[in-house]
Amino acid sequence: MDSLQVAKSEVRTESVTTVVRRLDKGGVKTGDKLEGGLGAVTEPCDQQTFTLQEWDKAHPRWEEFVQCLEQTAPEQSPFVLGEYSRHLLCYLCVALQNEQVVGFLRFGIQPIGPEAHCPPLVLNGIPLTEAKIHAFAVREERRGQGIGTALQRWVIRRAKELGCYQVASYSSYGRDANYHIKLSLGFGVQPEVHGDNEQGAYFIMPLMDHRERDESTQ
Repeated sequence: MDSLQVAKSEVRTESVTTVVRRLDKGGVKTGDKLEGGLGAVTEPCDQQTFTLQEWDKAHPRWEEFVQCLEQTAPEQSPFVLGEYSRHLLCYLCVALQNEQVVGFLRFGIQPIGPEAHCPPLVLNGIPLTEAKIHAFAVREERRGQGIGTALQRWVIRRAKELGCYQVASYSSYGRDANYHIKLSLGFGVQPEVHGDNEQGAYFIMPLMDHRERDESTQ
């Protein structure tokens, strides 16, 4: 969304409210609240619009998300449809454009440590959790409109609301657009080599600001 000036304040959405944001090159105007689905935000960009909505498996259009997942990022399907995240509390945000699912981000809440075969990390007696991104993609023909950035901003806000300590994800090398979005948003990054010389990077976004850190150490 380089061509648009986005207000620094986040737009908060209620569980039964749709909040519409209208973005112009001169700034942001917040529209009226509309009765509707979970956490929807409309983002006009280059005369295109897209809407972000939270869905769960009970949503009547769930299969449309599954179809987009399998068409756009089939390598991520096992992390959503298999056993990998079945034991976790998971959240899904889809991007809709012309009523079509054109992008998505799904994360699960998990303790920090066990996935790396380490004991859970604890701060002041409280186990720390993270929002681990399991699936994230935008249809190739719909990229360059700010959809991926909006989805990443959603997970940062949503994870903080859920009390997570950080947002975490892993992505293999060669996904330049993915890397650009996360690095531009301020994610920390740690390159890694896995298994059969698979090169990738872990991305971490801490969610506590300096005031919250100071309070947690008092």
